[in-house]
Amino acid sequence: EKHPQHRRFDLWDTSPDDLKPLGTGLTLYFHLCKNLVFLFIGLSMVTLPNLYFNLHGDSYNGDADLETTTLGNLGEIYEVHNETQPDGTVTNITSDSKLSLGAEARQMDMTLLKKDVLVYEAYLDLLAISLFTFFLAFIKKQQEKLAVAVDEQTVTISDYTVELRGLPRDVEDKEEVAGYMERFGK
Repeated sequence: EKHPQHRRFDLWDTSPDDLKPLGTGLTLYFHLCKNLVFLFIGLSMVTLPNLYFNLHGDSYNGDADLETTTLGNLGEIYEVHNETQPDGTVTNITSDSKLSLGAEARQMDMTLLKKDVLVYEAYLDLLAISLFTFFLAFIKKQQEKLAVAVDEQTVTISDYTVELRGLPRDVEDKEEVAGYMERFGK
C-alpha cells in the first residue's frame, strides 16, 4: 500500500495493531482504550453488589432517585430506643439495624445486619481498588513493550534525523558545518 494513512478502517474489524503504520502514539492510545473497556466492565461486575445493597436501603423516600444508589440510603447502622425501667429511669437500648433484601416474587425475605453489609461493601471496594492498581502496573509494562515493538516496525522521520549540539554560534553555511562534522569521522 502506497499511503496507508489514507486507508479507511472498518469500525468493528479493526484491531489496534492495524494502526501500527500510523505511529506509536495512535497505537498506544487505542490499545489503552481497549484495555480500559475490559477494566471498567470488570470493575462494574465487582461493584454491582454494592449498588444492589444500597438500592434496598430505606433512608431516602419519595422523590429521591439517584440518592437511593448511594451508601447513604442504608441509613442508621444502629437503632437507639429509650426504655423506661420500673424505677422510672430511662435507658438507651442500642440494637443493630437490619437491611431487608426481600424477594417478593419468591416469597422469601433475607435480612442482613447493616454493619455486615458495610463490611461487605468495604471488601468489594478494596477488591476494585486492587484490580485498578493491578491494571495500572499491567498497562504500564504492556505500553512500554508495545511502544518499543511499534517503533521498531515503523519507519518515521525521526529514524533519519540527526541533532547537532555544540556547534559554534557563528556558523553560517553548509561547508562550515561539514568541516565541523569531519572531526567526528565520515
